[in-house]
Amino acid sequence: MARRPLRPLLLFAGLLFALPAPAQDDAASSSAGWEIRFEELYYDVSWSGMKAGKGMFRAYPTHTGLILRAQICSSGLVDVFYPIRDQVYTSTRLKNDELVPKHNRITQIERGRTKEKTLDFQYGGEVLYRKGDKEKTIEIPDGTLDVLSAIYAIRRMPLDEQEERRLSLIDGDKLKTLVVPVMDRVEKDGKELLRVQPYTVGPDGKRKGGDDWLLHLTADRRIPVRMNLDLSFGSLDMRLTKVRHEPGDDPDSPRMFCDDEVKMPR
Repeated sequence: MARRPLRPLLLFAGLLFALPAPAQDDAASSSAGWEIRFEELYYDVSWSGMKAGKGMFRAYPTHTGLILRAQICSSGLVDVFYPIRDQVYTSTRLKNDELVPKHNRITQIERGRTKEKTLDFQYGGEVLYRKGDKEKTIEIPDGTLDVLSAIYAIRRMPLDEQEERRLSLIDGDKLKTLVVPVMDRVEKDGKELLRVQPYTVGPDGKRKGGDDWLLHLTADRRIPVRMNLDLSFGSLDMRLTKVRHEPGDDPDSPRMFCDDEVKMPR
């Protein structure tokens, strides 16, 4: 299985940090409109109708902000021929009601090979990008977010039909704009859903993405219950299977949710 079919999951994983509205008596970090607590969401992943793996998305509150993790593991025949253990990790802080990223790391363990790239956000509008033994400093506009924190933030905004939300983000060493147009409302299985078509626009004006997502509406959050991505070869489908509210012994465990033998960086 080529790398291409699962790559879009890493690029848009942050939108799946869809947290049900927390109860008022829950112990949580809060800041004038931000109320966050530990959550884990689990998804089944299929590629062109074939079971391909599982995904897990975790939000873990700290005394200063939020830690976000997105993990994906291959399974079945895919795991036999192209084993995948990937993670996107972001640590953030809250400042004046805004989510501010501090560190972002993408770790890809595929077919026994490990690749990493990191973003370290500096004061003064700069970010340090590292990939292998290469690094460079990139100037960024004020308010620029990494992929996970950008989509988590935009998901907290009010969404309605025919609206469009935009945020500046840095994906690897590329500055882009994340655009989330709200297409329409639908009802499925007694739930009111929004259909959105998120995409990114690069510095060259090239648009990527635009596939259908279904978001369940709650009081202050949008809960993704299904995501469909048309790929250059086949299609990717993700379906929500479980939501977990209580952390385990280590709420920010670095171990892969599907493979205890694989330990990811904190």
